Amino acid sequence: MHPASHLRTHHGVVEDLTRTTHITGGGETSATTTHIAMVKVAGKHCEYRSGSPVPISEGEVVRVVGLDERGLFKVYAMKNESTGFVSEQFKIGAVGSGCLIVFMIIWCTVCLGMTIAAASFLLPVAIVPLAMGGFGVWAMSNSIRTNKRNLTLSRQAHMMLMNAGPPSLPRSGPSSLTGSTPPPVPP
Repeated sequence: MHPASHLRTHHGVVEDLTRTTHITGGGETSATTTHIAMVKVAGKHCEYRSGSPVPISEGEVVRVVGLDERGLFKVYAMKNESTGFVSEQFKIGAVGSGCLIVFMIIWCTVCLGMTIAAASFLLPVAIVPLAMGGFGVWAMSNSIRTNKRNLTLSRQAHMMLMNAGPPSLPRSGPSSLTGSTPPPVPP
């Protein structure tokens, strides 16, 4: 079954907002920062990851599209109906993909060279660079598959978000709207 067939939409008021960041890399390489927003929307615990801070606040009305993954709703598209913010689609840069392929070729060449060199000394030692090469190819191909899956899900989630009906307040609106009296109707 196609993964997008499991995409679901939740619409409601943002509750229990928690923000955090995850930084990878650094040192001699460039660092990558991922901003993570954990929220509760319509009683569902949701996680949204982005390259920039997510502009949502408690009490705002949002529509999220995503998948249930291990008890958590992973958001692939979000629209903040209170402010008009719409999340960006997941992108895979051509440069990043090209670098990954070049790295894979270099990795395999180095591992093959190490295998040939090790085989000339002691044949059982040649297994180590072969195993390193195999693991490297598996890890890189797994990364490519994951990126492709996320790209597809993001695209389809954004289409679902844009095709959703007009914004409407959820059953229990923001606390600032509950208990307020409607404006008087002129005679």
